[in-house]
Amino acid sequence: MAAGPLAWYARWAAMAAACAWLPALAAPPLHLRFVAQPWPPFIYSDQGKLAGPFTDFVHAACAAIQAQCTIELFPWRRALQMAMEGEADGLLAILDTPERRQLFHVSPGLIHTAYVLYARQDSALHDPTPAMLAGYTVAAFGPSGTATVAARLASSAPNAQLKIEIDNETALRKLRMGRYGDQAVVLINEDLGIWLMQKEGDAGLRQVGEVQKITYHIGMSRKRGAQEARTRFLAALDAMIHSGAVRDMAARYGMRGVSP
Repeated sequence: MAAGPLAWYARWAAMAAACAWLPALAAPPLHLRFVAQPWPPFIYSDQGKLAGPFTDFVHAACAAIQAQCTIELFPWRRALQMAMEGEADGLLAILDTPERRQLFHVSPGLIHTAYVLYARQDSALHDPTPAMLAGYTVAAFGPSGTATVAARLASSAPNAQLKIEIDNETALRKLRMGRYGDQAVVLINEDLGIWLMQKEGDAGLRQVGEVQKITYHIGMSRKRGAQEARTRFLAALDAMIHSGAVRDMAARYGMRGVSP
């Protein structure tokens, strides 16, 4: 004879009481995976450890929300693809453009910098206008935001040619060796240019002008991760800006963090 509803409930209550001593199951730890290209001085490997302000930003924000976070370096095309396809939660050091916003939830601005032009030491250029770059070769690393700006600059200079290189070092090396001819410039991030010139001892090149001020952000993938985790991480970054932490972290590397 089947037990009635009251008997079934009594057995269930007894089982629940017997298990009441067991600890409540903890929520699974929040884990976020970030990817980036090696992009000194913003993020780079120093004796096997990651360094740079974007490394500090991520670790501080993750600590604030009690998340376990990893950062991995890949070639730019691979890192971008991973974040676009949801293999990673975030992509470090991107521009806030309409194209990027289609792919990512873009963080508040974190680092102020600029795109600048480098030429050979014997160049007569100084703060060149597009008209002054007529017939020049404009080289840049790409595909990237840098290459987009370089393409716009080349298209506005009469008879200028655009050259896209696999990395910034290649573009600067070809400029230094005269591979682009006598009339040539490389468009590069200002802070990266300073870092590379210090590394190479200026190596026969000099900065000849600023093209455009820019700000770098973190992009959170639209194809990966829970909305709550993404919202908490972005809110932590915003709080760090308003507290002055972002400004102070960037200053340790000689860069201009966004201020409150």
